[in-house]
Amino acid sequence: MDLEKLANPLFVAVAVLAVAAFLQFGLYVGLRREVRELRKTYEARIKARKETKESLRSEMLQISEELVALNQPPATAAAIGQSMNLSRRNQVLRMHLRGDSPARIATALRISKSEVDLLLKVHRSVQPSAAWSPVSMTTPSDRPDRAAVETPKNDSVERKVAAATA
Repeated sequence: MDLEKLANPLFVAVAVLAVAAFLQFGLYVGLRREVRELRKTYEARIKARKETKESLRSEMLQISEELVALNQPPATAAAIGQSMNLSRRNQVLRMHLRGDSPARIATALRISKSEVDLLLKVHRSVQPSAAWSPVSMTTPSDRPDRAAVETPKNDSVERKVAAATA
């Protein structure tokens, strides 16, 4: 009897349809799960790309600000030029003519020794060598604080200069 029911074509068709529906439902659930997982991975990728995009945008803004800052050398050059003015140059030359060493001049004027050396080199290149002699430009009476220390040296130099000119 049971075999007769199973052999019935209507029962076979319904059974095949039920199995097919069950398999389709299983496929649907599996595909939905896959789609959900793919959506999560794509959303994570999109989020990561957005974060990368924002970080790149902030880096570009920072670089553009640095470029703007670098393209403003006239303002910084003016500040540097103001720190080394003609009165400073005159002070350096005056102290050198008094016989002060470049290191002492740099310390006194609060500038670098290389700056003092540069000013002196420029002045030497502009002035004739005979007019540049610190001894011929000054006398011990012009330097009361050093007159006692350098008098013998200056006297001997002055005697040599006087003998050479006579």
